[in-house]
Amino acid sequence: MNIVVSSGCFGSNYQGFVNAVNTLDVGAEFIVPKVGWKASVEFKKLFKDVDVKNVHFPFFTPYLRSYIFNKKSFLDKYLKVVDSVERFEPEVLVVHPFPSFFSKKRDKAILSEWVTKLKKRTNAIVTLENLEIQKIGPIGLQPYAINDENELYNFCKKRGLGLTMDCSHLISKKIQPVTFFEKYSDLIKNVHLSDAKPNKLHLSIGEGNVDFKALFGAMKGYKGNVTLEIDTHLGNLVEDNVKKIVNLSHLS
Repeated sequence: MNIVVSSGCFGSNYQGFVNAVNTLDVGAEFIVPKVGWKASVEFKKLFKDVDVKNVHFPFFTPYLRSYIFNKKSFLDKYLKVVDSVERFEPEVLVVHPFPSFFSKKRDKAILSEWVTKLKKRTNAIVTLENLEIQKIGPIGLQPYAINDENELYNFCKKRGLGLTMDCSHLISKKIQPVTFFEKYSDLIKNVHLSDAKPNKLHLSIGEGNVDFKALFGAMKGYKGNVTLEIDTHLGNLVEDNVKKIVNLSHLS
């Protein structure tokens, strides 16, 4: 397995992120900051010698209004972001299933059309990520085109996509990641690794409910990426967490 660190651990502190991945000698997962983003000259220079394993597409939440009212136009613009990240030659692209508020059937059809276009535009493996339950007070919502894990697997299998397994998102549904991995490992190309509690996600390893020993025990022979994705305010714990992953990898 390849150990990778997400830029999400550092927020917009890209210099700190680059310093960390180079010092720790690990791969990088770059989260594209916004729709329409293009790499500046300074950015290209900063990332010149970084081994970018994954590119994580920007989240939809800040753009919901544009997305809801002009979905196809918005997605065409979103698709062009690929052109800015192909220079990194990533192995994996991480995509979230779209939000869905009116017709999941229609939104799944649009998602299918969009990922088909995306596959033709990149040499990387396109993966969909399992998403979390969104909490609004005591209410738990799953506002995506695909929420069920088995449905997500079948959608990806049919279209030649991979899976990014997010441990925190599974814990939000009270599902142990080892259960997901054992069931869907044939499509898993990337694992977003963090600890979690049902109401608190992306924690440092050892601070939540993930059974890491069972998970890494099940990952024997796994050749994909294992990506540390802890919350931005825990950025100072990245080195400690990478050491924990190295120790856990000996179980695989």
